Amino acid sequence: MKARRYLISILFTSFYLLFLLSGCKPKMIKTSKDSSFQVNATFNRNAGIWKDNSNCDSIKYGFESGDVKKVGGIFHMVVNERFADLPTVNNRFGYWQSLDNKHWERKNTLLQFPYDTTGVIPNSCIYSPKWVYSNQENLWCLFYIQYKSSPSRTDAFYLRYDGQVMCSKSQTKGIDGIAGPFDKGKLIFKRPKISSWEGLQGITSFSPYQVGDKWYALYGSANTENKPCTHWRIGMATADSLTGEWIPKGENSPLQLPIRAEAPQVLKVGDNYFALIDEIGGNENFSLLTSKNGIDWTYHSELKFLDRKEWKWKEVRSPIGFFEDKGNFYTYFTTYYKNTDFAPLRQMKFSINPLNKE
Repeated sequence: MKARRYLISILFTSFYLLFLLSGCKPKMIKTSKDSSFQVNATFNRNAGIWKDNSNCDSIKYGFESGDVKKVGGIFHMVVNERFADLPTVNNRFGYWQSLDNKHWERKNTLLQFPYDTTGVIPNSCIYSPKWVYSNQENLWCLFYIQYKSSPSRTDAFYLRYDGQVMCSKSQTKGIDGIAGPFDKGKLIFKRPKISSWEGLQGITSFSPYQVGDKWYALYGSANTENKPCTHWRIGMATADSLTGEWIPKGENSPLQLPIRAEAPQVLKVGDNYFALIDEIGGNENFSLLTSKNGIDWTYHSELKFLDRKEWKWKEVRSPIGFFEDKGNFYTYFTTYYKNTDFAPLRQMKFSINPLNKE
C-alpha cells in the first residue's frame, strides 16, 4: 500500500514538472505604482528576541515566520521556532507574550508534529502561522502551511514541497482564546492540479482578510522545481467563509510586481488595505502594497527602515505580524547570515499617512 502511494506521488510530481517545463506562461494581474500614501520606516534596536533570551535555551537556530496580535493590552506572538537540527524541516510553533511590544516571554508550544523526510507524511514540516479571528464562530483560527519533505536533489528543492493551507481552531471560545489550545486543523486550500504559476513548493504563505461578506487571501508560491529557484510570486484566493473551502480567485493569475516576493501580511486600516511583502533577491528588503477595495492591489514602495551600510546581517526574511498600536505600525522579522546561525527577531516601526491631493 505504501509502495502504491509512493508510485502515485512520483507519477503526479513528474507530470507536474513536465507541465511547468512545457513553456506555459501565466497571465499576470497588473498593478501600478501608488503615490497616495507617505510611508516612513525605522529600525527599533531595543525590541526583539535574541539568543541571550533565557527562553531561547531550547531553540538552536532561531526563528522564521509568524504573527503578532494585540489583545486586551497584551501582545501575543506565534512564531515558527527552528529549535533543533534540520531546521528547514524540524520546527514548532511557539507562543510568546509581551506587555510593552519590546521584551518577550515564551509561554508554551501551540503546535508541533514529528518531522519526517520520506515524502509521504503531509505535515512533515509546518511553517507560516497566522491568526485570524472568526466572528461567525467566536474563536481564533490559526492558519499554517504544512509540507511534505524529502532529501533535496541537485535539480530541485524537496526539503519543503507541496505546501497546503491548514486551518486550526482554538478550543477556547472568545477573543481571549488566542492562546489555544488549538486542534490539528483541517485542509482548506491547496495548489490546483493544473496551474500555470504555482511551483513545486506549493502554497508557502497565506494571509486572509474580509471584504464585505466575502473572504480573500494573498498567498505565495515558489518554483522550487528549479535550482536556483526562478520565481517567488503572490496570488489571490477567495472563499465564502473564513473556515470553508478556498479556491484561486478568477483566472488564477499572480500579481504583476516589480520584484520577486513572498510572505504577504495583510492589514485593513480604515477603508484601505495594506500588505507587507518580503522581497527575494534584489534589495532583500520588505515592500508595501496598497488597495482601496482589497481586490485590486498596487505596489507602493520598498520600506527602507535602515541604511544598507548599517546592516549587521546578510538578509532579512519573513515579516512576522503586521499590526497597529497607538497610531504606529509594526512588524517583526528574521535576520540571517546563513541558515546554520541563530536567527533572532528584530522589529520595524513605520507610519502610513495619506497625501492630500488637490
